[in-house]
Amino acid sequence: MALVVSRQDLRAIGSMLMHLDAAMLLLGLLLTLAMIGVRVARYHLLLRCQGLEIALGASVSIFFKSSFWGLVSPARMGEVIRVTYLKGHGVSFLQGINSVLMDRLLDLAALAVVTLLSTVFLATEDDHGLITLTVASCLLGLGGWGLLELGRPWLKKFLGGRSIMGVSAGLLLDNLFNTRHKLALLAMSVGQWLVFLLGMLAMTSGLNLKVSISMTCFATMTSQLVGMLPVSVAGIGTRDVWLEMLFAQQGLPTEWAVLFSSLILVNYLFYFAVSALWLFLPSGEPHGLPRREQTP
Repeated sequence: MALVVSRQDLRAIGSMLMHLDAAMLLLGLLLTLAMIGVRVARYHLLLRCQGLEIALGASVSIFFKSSFWGLVSPARMGEVIRVTYLKGHGVSFLQGINSVLMDRLLDLAALAVVTLLSTVFLATEDDHGLITLTVASCLLGLGGWGLLELGRPWLKKFLGGRSIMGVSAGLLLDNLFNTRHKLALLAMSVGQWLVFLLGMLAMTSGLNLKVSISMTCFATMTSQLVGMLPVSVAGIGTRDVWLEMLFAQQGLPTEWAVLFSSLILVNYLFYFAVSALWLFLPSGEPHGLPRREQTP
């Protein structure tokens, strides 16, 4: 990141920062907070759909505490620690692994859908806004999930005899596919990225970056994918290099790429700060087992 920044015209960057619109930047952070709210609601719904009667306060605490470790680890692998937090609420190892895999699968599926569509819009210079992106994302997500459902027997046959961390892949697949309200969870996953995009549009406007809607969507989504490479924490460095090359290829000033990357980093730091607060809050009473299995 330092190497990328050192190659830029720092005076031009400073001049743009002197004329920022604080209100639009604040609006972007508020939309990021809304995106985090959707993620929390989806996680709580996911646990309920998997038959885990965990109280709202406890699931929120588990989400934020594990998110903290995810934000400070390469490729957010620290989120696997959720299995440990869930175990403290009476959730078995298999159920914990299943919930982590399902949560990551939903994120990746929604990210892939929105990234694919933003790629198409950038290539065709379709800049009609997020309405088309929202509708197309939902339709593509539903279609992809339908194909996955149709291929379930083949996947189970192919993976049934394999083992993941000592757990049968076939059993994990059964648990994943038997999760209730999968389409609602997928819709919430797509929705969280669209809210994040709205926040990025507000923040780019706040810095007066003349970047089209389609370019903003494409740069934001692809940088999220690049940030998942297990070579950096929170995408710092890898995201900056990617955005510099992308903006240069599109004929845009690379100083804009640095500022655009800094906006994403600000969102990550905001998410990090919110998550860090929960490390000092109590987790709540354990409600991990379904009520019909709890002893009086």
